[in-house]
Amino acid sequence: MFIRISKRKIQKAFFSVPLVLIVSMLIYSLTLYLELRIYTELGISRLLGNIWMMLLLFFVMFTLPLFVALSLAPCVFVLMAPKMVNPPENVKASLRMMAKKSGARIRWINFIDYQVKNALCTGMGWPGYGVFLFSGLMSKLSEEELIAVGVHEVAHARHNHPIKNLLNSVFILGLAFFLTILSLFLMEGLGYTTLIPAVALIMLMSSLVLLFFICRRFSRGRELEADIFAKKWGKGAALASALRKISPKKTTWFRRVMSIFDFHPTLKERERVLR
Repeated sequence: MFIRISKRKIQKAFFSVPLVLIVSMLIYSLTLYLELRIYTELGISRLLGNIWMMLLLFFVMFTLPLFVALSLAPCVFVLMAPKMVNPPENVKASLRMMAKKSGARIRWINFIDYQVKNALCTGMGWPGYGVFLFSGLMSKLSEEELIAVGVHEVAHARHNHPIKNLLNSVFILGLAFFLTILSLFLMEGLGYTTLIPAVALIMLMSSLVLLFFICRRFSRGRELEADIFAKKWGKGAALASALRKISPKKTTWFRRVMSIFDFHPTLKERERVLR
């Protein structure tokens, strides 16, 4: 008996599952496994003596997959989107004009039929970034507010924020990689070989937490930078109005706790910048 899963369900799952978290855990699990295999096969002393091998391992395990994933992200959104919707006529034209005037390298500007009040900019800048707005915004915002949200995403492309976020991640992951190798070398030198798997796991999980909070800090700064860009182009008031409409009306204790993990500044911070 075969269970039929429609393309629509696969597409919904694609947009619903927190893929970033899943991929991150898979990368870290693979990293832990590979580092332990490297230790078993080569020995840490030999590995540290071959800097080119360490750089190659880091490139294959971290940098290459991240760059490939970010490069393909706009194409994935175009292909996997449940359905494209047509925005008001003036919105897409205004965003195209804004991207051209500001010098942002944008190839795709699409509205995706998915009831989420969100928008994003992704890609590597070659052949161009992708700006995607979800249809959940269209039922809440006016035409001017939709353009303001789009201009905010154009700002991310203009300032190359996706690439900068990627480079931040690569730097922290690289630091974690070398610190983990160094800790294994120290454990071997001190004779605590039985502790090596535990130390490797602790170092990798600690670096994951460190990566999260450092990336959150930079991400919040870049969100405010994009808000300032929108304000300079005369969309500050419209963007502030849009943010008020799509932000949660009630602030519960659960939302306050979850805001610690939010990569966006608070509504009050953003309103202060947009005044």
